[in-house]
Order: sequence, then structure tokens, then C-alpha cells
Amino acid sequence: MVSKILQFLESLGVECETGEKAETKSVAAKVKERIKHNEVFVGIFTRGAELAPVDGESSYHKFTTSGWVLQESGFAIGTEKQLILL
Repeated sequence: MVSKILQFLESLGVECETGEKAETKSVAAKVKERIKHNEVFVGIFTRGAELAPVDGESSYHKFTTSGWVLQESGFAIGTEKQLILL
């Protein structure tokens, strides 16, 4: 799904940078630097681990997303970037 969104944005002429390229810096430092460098942060909230059911809601499944995306979104908010959250 993420690759399809990147392809779509790039087809519109939007230059995209991701945190996936290997570098010698830690992931956190690399991603923070890229967020600071760009005008807009796009956070893609994919379905992650299933959460434990809440009493009375055993047939209703809830999921969480990557902790990294949550932290990166918070950092982008803190640096006053424009956000697109999907």
C-alpha cells in the first residue's frame, strides 16, 4: 500500500523522501533530519498489531499502527510541519 501511495504522489510531480534508505545514522536521527528538511509530512497509518478486546466488544477487532509513525507524526507536529495523515 505504501509503495502505491508513493507512486501516485510521484506521478503528480511530488518529490518524496522516505526513511527506508540505509545510512550510517540511527533511524531516529535520519528521519528527524528528513522531517526538518521537508515542508510536508505524510504519515501512513497501516494496520499493525491487534489490540486486546475491550469487555463487551469481543466481536469488534481494533488495531494499532507502528509506534514509529506515531512518534514521527508527533515530531512533525512539534516542528510545525504541514501534515497529511492517511
